[in-house]
Amino acid sequence: KLSPVVEVCQLKANPLLVPSTDCLLDGLGHAVLIFGPATMALDLTNEQYTRNWDTKSPLLDAAMFYRITVRGAPRGKALGFLDVDPVDQGVKNLRTGDVVQFQDGRTLPIKVRIQEGAFGSRNPDHVEQVVPTHITTPTGTLDVTTTTFFAGARFSDGWLPQGAVEAGIDQVVVTIERVPVHDATPATTCLQSGLLELEGCYRFRTDPDLHQFGPFRVNVIEGVCFELPIHTQAPFQLHRRAEDAEGNPTGPTVALEDADAPFLRCDRFAVTPPLLTLRDLSSGRLQEFASAGWHAVLRGIGRLVTPQALHAVDLGAGGSTDGFSRTGYARGVTMVKTAATDNQSATAGMSALQDLEVCLTTSHPTTAPLVGAPVTFTVGAGGGRVGGASSVQMSTGATGCAQAPWTLGSSAGVNTLQATALAFGSPQTFTATGVPVCDCWTTKASMPTARNALAVGVIDGVLYAVGGIGAGGAVATVEAYDPASNTWTTKAPLPTARHRLAVGVVNGILYAVGGSGNLGNPPAVLATVEEYDPATNSWTTRASMPTARLDLAVGVVNGILYAVGGVGSLIPGLPTVEAYDPATDTWTTKAPMPTARFGLGVAAINGKLYAVGGASNAPNGGQYATVEVYDPATDTWTTKASMSATRHLLGLGAINRTLYAVGGEGSIPTLNTIVGSVEAYDPVTDLWTTKAVMPTARAFLGVGVVSGMLYAVGGAGPGFTVLRSVEAYQP
Repeated sequence: KLSPVVEVCQLKANPLLVPSTDCLLDGLGHAVLIFGPATMALDLTNEQYTRNWDTKSPLLDAAMFYRITVRGAPRGKALGFLDVDPVDQGVKNLRTGDVVQFQDGRTLPIKVRIQEGAFGSRNPDHVEQVVPTHITTPTGTLDVTTTTFFAGARFSDGWLPQGAVEAGIDQVVVTIERVPVHDATPATTCLQSGLLELEGCYRFRTDPDLHQFGPFRVNVIEGVCFELPIHTQAPFQLHRRAEDAEGNPTGPTVALEDADAPFLRCDRFAVTPPLLTLRDLSSGRLQEFASAGWHAVLRGIGRLVTPQALHAVDLGAGGSTDGFSRTGYARGVTMVKTAATDNQSATAGMSALQDLEVCLTTSHPTTAPLVGAPVTFTVGAGGGRVGGASSVQMSTGATGCAQAPWTLGSSAGVNTLQATALAFGSPQTFTATGVPVCDCWTTKASMPTARNALAVGVIDGVLYAVGGIGAGGAVATVEAYDPASNTWTTKAPLPTARHRLAVGVVNGILYAVGGSGNLGNPPAVLATVEEYDPATNSWTTRASMPTARLDLAVGVVNGILYAVGGVGSLIPGLPTVEAYDPATDTWTTKAPMPTARFGLGVAAINGKLYAVGGASNAPNGGQYATVEVYDPATDTWTTKASMSATRHLLGLGAINRTLYAVGGEGSIPTLNTIVGSVEAYDPVTDLWTTKAVMPTARAFLGVGVVSGMLYAVGGAGPGFTVLRSVEAYQP
């Protein structure tokens, strides 16, 4: 399968006196040859290659020394050389001192035996074969496979790089060899890509090295058997990666376009123990190996193959490549973090409001979420805990995403955490700021329009105060507060003026739900839903609630808006729960709240809705301290510890997985007293704690949370004074 060449050059000096001497060079730095390169013929009888050298053409200079070199291909790796000194009717072998006589007074027969592995391979699963650029088979292709048929390549006519052909190279020695690796850890896999890889790792290279000449003119199909018991839609694809001078993978990991490799036989492929180290190669010059980590074929197509046996793929699976390097199978996966879970703020020692989240997506055979993949979350600077420990492993769910709860360190300052997975984009670093424990209130810029019975929603760190009762009754006013600049801006008004409404935010869009459009008795109860897009500063009408109501509360879990309780047209306190899906613009009735009520507060923590306080005008009703929790996953309610005192028309917000009940109409010292009291609820301990009193007692207020701060907006003060004031609470 080889076609070696022999060449002879004149040396610069006597190699016995100057061991480092080399061939004379021309002006371009190339060796000046007096013979060759000449192709050697195979002598099958004596298992050697031969070529006769006519020493009279040109005539040898008896005062000079010469070097005979055998290469695997023109300009290829030197497989061996011999220095000689011309003597009368022959040449002297300078290594042994033996004199070899010329035949017929001028001809020197050159005979060599090339052993297996002469091109650097010591793995029995390998091949060394000459491949010409012009392939004249009936199919126009030439298949080269290793001894096991576990790996190989298909060459097409005219495949050599144009630069190589222009340099006079019309054939090369192709070497394909198995690289023994351990897949126990990412550091010992074939490509060391940081991806999940399979057993089945091969090095493809040429002699001479072609990478200096550019990409192949015609792509070569590489094929590699791989370890996979059942190949259904597993997202594994052939990848390649270049090697450095020490044989270590380096540079980008490049996916190859799928191509069939019918020249493989994979039915007996299996995991094998390592046979040698990457540095145990006879040449000692790995820098000569092809390092073709360039001109990547990045696109892939969906392709499924069916196994005929364990660890086997029928006919093999391959990839199309325009250069050689180390090749193996890897699962192409990209990991990204959910931006909303990064750069959070929380009180030092408390939990971040949102669980950290990363999402994994496969790229082959089609783009899809990767389900069931392990992701490790590890605490970095600042201390703290993730999932109750310094490190925790979570698995991706149906959406390809994995989440983990993060409790910040006890000291104020920057906290970091890393999420790692076998994926491109790993690791992902999360940052959060731990703010000092304060339990204090600060006065902020007042709202331009004084009002109560309004609702507040937060989008991208900006609070939107919507509707309410102003000086002349129900208003359509919408004003936005930016905590970063402590300023207010007027926005497009509601299409339907109303008060005693509720709002929720889903995917950056605010939804105004229910309320009343008048101050009459009985009030005009609304089922209206209107959607506000801050990007366009415009409103759009959406599907109405099935049940019209006012003094309701709204919470959002996993992109679904839940309308809870309120006052209906006839009933003075509702248990009703209805869920709105903005994606379909539809409503669905859910399990009713155990305690019918209006004027309650609702907030979400860890995918559950907490309904707090409220009142009922029904017989045996009254004002409540009740807390009930709704789990959308099971559509069930659970009763939790009550507040220390009853209240309704309160505000409720969640900071660092803690609920804060603010203001409202209480029962101390008398029923319906407007209060400024604040209580905090910890869902983990099911306990309430009294916090710093709000400077301005108020009910019918709006509440929003931005960056770990709770903002109490507007409302009705003692004596039902309509308020413009804004006060911010820091836990």
